[in-house]
Amino acid sequence: MTTKVLFVCTANLCRSPMAEGVFRSLAERAGVADAFEIASAGTSDAFVGRPPTPEAIDVAASRGYDISAIRSRQIVTDDIVRFDYPLAMDSRHLVEMRWLVQGPVRAPGACGQSGHLSPSSPRRFSTLKVSRETSLSYLLWGRLPQ
Repeated sequence: MTTKVLFVCTANLCRSPMAEGVFRSLAERAGVADAFEIASAGTSDAFVGRPPTPEAIDVAASRGYDISAIRSRQIVTDDIVRFDYPLAMDSRHLVEMRWLVQGPVRAPGACGQSGHLSPSSPRRFSTLKVSRETSLSYLLWGRLPQ
């Protein structure tokens, strides 16, 4: 059985692609990538088809993750139903996911800080990245096939 994990932020340009890249890499390093379907999406349609921001790509690369091939897409109702773990990057995204399906979302909740990452603050990207690595490691090991 494949466990489906979806990371959701606003534009799918910074936080959710970084989380997708980290989780994918952790699963590959653990030799269990085939046990997961991993994706990311944004609640906004403003940047559909664009790559992650240069700052997000640089910070991810500095920690050994390649997110350059990810392209922004907008979340759709089917994503929330289809993915086992639709993970909101903050509580605002969880509210938007609930609005999209007009009801409860089968999601563990928001997994991060609220607010936006500013492209002018690479330190905040780095801080967020390290905390996400730890959180995503716990998620990965908790979902490994027995």
